[in-house]
Order: sequence, then C-alpha cells, then structure tokens
Amino acid sequence: RPRVLNYCDEILNHHEPRPLFGVRPVAVPRSGRVPPEGRATKERAVTGALLEAALLIVLGWALGRWGFAGETFWRGFDRLVYFVLLPALLLRSLAGAEFSGAEAGALALSAALPIFALTLVLLTARRALGLDGPAFTSVYQGSVRSNTYTALATVPVLYGEGGLALLALLIAAVVPLVNVLSVLVLSVQGYGLRPGPSEVARLVATNPLIIACALGLLANASGTHLPAGLDGALAALSAAALPCGLMTVGAALSLGALGGHARGVALS
Repeated sequence: RPRVLNYCDEILNHHEPRPLFGVRPVAVPRSGRVPPEGRATKERAVTGALLEAALLIVLGWALGRWGFAGETFWRGFDRLVYFVLLPALLLRSLAGAEFSGAEAGALALSAALPIFALTLVLLTARRALGLDGPAFTSVYQGSVRSNTYTALATVPVLYGEGGLALLALLIAAVVPLVNVLSVLVLSVQGYGLRPGPSEVARLVATNPLIIACALGLLANASGTHLPAGLDGALAALSAAALPCGLMTVGAALSLGALGGHARGVALS
C-alpha cells in the first residue's frame, strides 16, 4: 500500500503526525550525559536531517534553474509557504505545547539578549567594517536573522514534538524582535529615515508568523483544544511546511549574485 495513504489515515484518525523527517527522536537521559552509542545515534540523526534538507534545497535550486513552472509559480509558492504553511506549523505547535510562563519567559530572554548584544556590536563597528548604509543593513540582517529552516529540520528529529513546541516558542519571541530591529536599522542606516511607532506596529501586526504565534499562545493560555478537523488540517499543512519551504529557498538561490558582495557575505 502506498505510504501516502497510510499517512492520510493517520491524519484522518487524528493520530500524532510523523516527524517532518523520518528519523526517530533521540532520548537524552535526565543526567544530561549521552552515552557513546546515544551520541553516535544523535549525530547520525542530525546528519541525516541536514542531508535531507540540503537535498531539498538542491532540488529547488535545480528546478528553479531549469525554469520549472516559471518564476510566477515560485513567487506564488513562496507566498504559500510564508502565509499559510509555516503559520500553520507554528500555530499548531504552540497551541498544543506544555510549558510554564517562567519557562517561556526564560527562553524568550535567552534569545533576545544575544540579539540586542549583536546589534550593539555591529552598530559600534560599522565604520570599522567599511560598509556603506545598504551593505551594512544586509550584513546586519544576515547576522541577526536565524536559520529557521535548519532548526525546523533538526530539532524535531532530536527532541520530537516537545522540542518543536519550544522551537515555535523561540520563533514567537525572536521574529517580532528581529523584524522591529531590522526595520529600524534599514530605515536609519539604509535610507536615513526614522520610522514612526505606527509603521513599526503595522509591520509587526501584519506578519503572518507573528499572528500565528500569537493565536497559538492565546489558545494555549486559555486551555482551548483545537477541534479535531482543524487540528488534522493544520497537521497536514505543517507536514508540508518544511519541504516546501526548503525548495523555495533553493529556487531563490542565485550564486551569480554573490559577485562583488563576497566581503559582506563573509561578515554576515
């Protein structure tokens, strides 16, 4: 029987979805020490997840270079991932997560402080880097924006649904902060403008990832359980988020555009 039919049965019966990549999570003892055989299994799991992610990026790159379906298709596909698939993954993960307010606050703080510190370091060192305004904003965003797809590929493999929920919580804390800082740096350093509070608030309020995280946290805090049909639909969309997202990353790659920007890429 085709595997896709078995997976459809899982969704229709509202079972827990399979991990995004087919590698079993690795159990870590409470002592925090992983035995040698556990470390080897963990390394193989990470290597396998990263290899599959890399292959999907290469597939997207090859399809994009060969003109598969045209540029219009890839633009629409990218919007589908950003506005539908990734928000579905974040909303479902946060709505069903189990964590306390103290854990959430500590995790958010541990993610925010390094971003603030890196921002101060980069702004202080801007003249020493010898970059103009637009180039500096690119270096800044390349430095503070995390590689979400790599995390989505490896964390569920290592830590299962619980790790994915914490990752979603981390994204909920980092995405608004990085977006606000990026807008401020881009406006001031890149265009010499000073955006007003209303413009910054509009950017945050209309970001689909932030909206999904807010809805997921609201459902979690209120103790609301997603209806079976909605949960099954979100599970199906969540399963498609990572592979589709990785292919869009590959399709958008333009190695020729690196010419003349090698220094900025290396700095970021």
